[in-house]
Amino acid sequence: MKQIMVAHNGVRFEVVMVLTKFHNDEVLHRKETVTYRYKHRSSAVRKLRKIAEELKNDPHRVIEVKGNPYKIKTSVELRHMQ
Repeated sequence: MKQIMVAHNGVRFEVVMVLTKFHNDEVLHRKETVTYRYKHRSSAVRKLRKIAEELKNDPHRVIEVKGNPYKIKTSVELRHMQ
């Protein structure tokens, strides 16, 4: 089922943090954890860069245990709403 996003109150961009659970490198589950909404692309890109830099330096960005087929990965996405 595809979601249709509608911009509310002039919101045009979303920066979304996503937790993805993998089993043997196949996506098992995706969950959107945090959403920031912006009217202007430049503000959204600035927030995206800030979060991406924090994630890059975070040792717990990818959680995996040796010998366990499960892995949890944190990522950030920029979405344009129409």
